[in-house]
Amino acid sequence: MSTAESHEARIAREEAHWTGPRLFGFGFAFLGACITLIYVLSCL
Repeated sequence: MSTAESHEARIAREEAHWTGPRLFGFGFAFLGACITLIYVLSCL
């Protein structure tokens, strides 16, 4: 297997793993963590 084929296989696996709902959930959690961090830092 050449490196180009292995990269294509890795990309295909990652695209199958990171579906829309999973990305939305991750983004929502990250946004919540950022807002919480900003709130905590503003209260110091």
